[in-house]
Order: sequence, then structure tokens, then C-alpha cells
Amino acid sequence: MKNIFSIKILFLSVPVLVLTLLFPAIAWPQDIATYTEAIRQNPNDAIAFYNRGLAFAARQEFENAIADYTEAIRLNPNFADAFNNRGNAHFNIREFDKAIADYEAALRIEPTHTIARTNLTIARQQYRQQQRERRSGLWFFF
Repeated sequence: MKNIFSIKILFLSVPVLVLTLLFPAIAWPQDIATYTEAIRQNPNDAIAFYNRGLAFAARQEFENAIADYTEAIRLNPNFADAFNNRGNAHFNIREFDKAIADYEAALRIEPTHTIARTNLTIARQQYRQQQRERRSGLWFFF
């Protein structure tokens, strides 16, 4: 299956908006079904898992997106965009430590991945803020 779209997402509040604007929400269930069928036909297709992960992320189904990005990475351990987008999904559910690890992995694979580098900076800031909130006792509000 050919990579229909390879979107590099800057950070998580923006990607859902961008994907929703670029692709009508009504198309995502169809895309999920299409990629699921492609995966059924070729369970070793990292691109199909990646693209289905994008569709799940656009629907804000981040756990499903993480599972698909993880499978894409298992199939292609050098898939920097899959690491970046899995980091985005972790970021969206406030798992900043996991997001940081994924952005760092993307940068080890592709040191010039400017979006992963930007995402890493943002995730580190959010992680520090989250730690401050937890120390101050405010974290349970988020």
C-alpha cells in the first residue's frame, strides 16, 4: 500500500485541527476501514499501520493511534515519522515522558527532523510544567 499521506505534525493541539480541516471527519471512519483491510491483506505493512494511526489520531483516539504507531515501528524500527507521531499521541494524553522518548528516538534516526526537534522542546517544557504542578498539588485538576 502506498503512503497516501505523510503528515508531520508540529504539536498535538494543532494536528487534530489541521487534519480535521484538511480531511473531513466523515472520511476518517472510511480510512480506518480501508487501512484495516490493507493490514488484513498485508500485516507487515508499516505504512498502513502508520496511516491508520493518523486516522485514529485525527479522531482523537490516541490509544488506538499509539498501538498502530507502535506496530509500524516494530515493522520498521527506522520510521522516524512514526516515532514523532506516536510522541504526538502521548503528548495529547499528557504522557510527556513517553512523548520525549519518542521525539528523541525520531531524532536519533533522522537528526535533521526539525518537527521532532520542535516537538521535543515543547514536550520538555510541558513535562517540567507537569512536574511543577504535581509538586504543588495542582496536577489532579488536569
